[in-house]
Amino acid sequence: VLLGLGCVAGVRLGGIAVSPPERSVFLHYLLFLVLLLDLIYLVGMLTTVLLRFRRVFFLWLFAVWFVCIFLVPEVSRVSVFNRSQALEPAEKVNLEKFRALMALEKKFRDYLKVNPRAPLDQIRRMQKQFAVQFINSSYLMNSALETKYLREIERVIRGHERQSLFFPTSYYHFLAGEASGKGYYGYLDFMDYIMTLRNRFIQFYLARRYADVDQPMESFVKAEENVFHSRSRLPRTYWLGVLAVVLYGAAVLGVTYRPLRRQIARP
Repeated sequence: VLLGLGCVAGVRLGGIAVSPPERSVFLHYLLFLVLLLDLIYLVGMLTTVLLRFRRVFFLWLFAVWFVCIFLVPEVSRVSVFNRSQALEPAEKVNLEKFRALMALEKKFRDYLKVNPRAPLDQIRRMQKQFAVQFINSSYLMNSALETKYLREIERVIRGHERQSLFFPTSYYHFLAGEASGKGYYGYLDFMDYIMTLRNRFIQFYLARRYADVDQPMESFVKAEENVFHSRSRLPRTYWLGVLAVVLYGAAVLGVTYRPLRRQIARP
């Protein structure tokens, strides 16, 4: 705890600003970490009781430590990977979007073939008409495909989050990812941010291309909009994760306390 609080103080002394929400997330993360370390310590004590301080105790202690710290999180990671494989491939989604766009472009090419001597202003009007048609049909369909794909990914993430609750070490990895801003929900935020920027750009392009032709050129990107800042967060199941660690710890302590007292009391 002191080390964690010292890190926060050092960061602030170094001139790096830490917002109140980020500080709150870090303190919640620190609480879970302390509870997890206590649970690992109690599991070690339980191993001591079960093996009665035999020499093989150290081998069993290493085996339990390895399973809890490495094997269980890796099994959880493989599980979420296998579930993600059942999703519709992103390449297929992109191909469907590309086909919709190509179909609209084919209509415009066919119009030019039928009207090869059309005046320039008429061609521009048709371009605008096809652009509006694209926004109202193909673009909406492509956006719906992307949204559906992201929601399917979100269902897999939520399933992984619920599964991690049963294994404190796995939930720690999930919590660390979300608290650092590099977790699964950060990826969803990034994709939503990209889709929002793209929607704004389409409207910006149509306005500059067809409505405000005489307006001076200006950049679409403002300030640091081209940089995505992933935010630190706590999972929705954070307190369930804390409760699970506390219950595991209480169960292990209940099994360990009396036998360990008897062993210590022996001459």
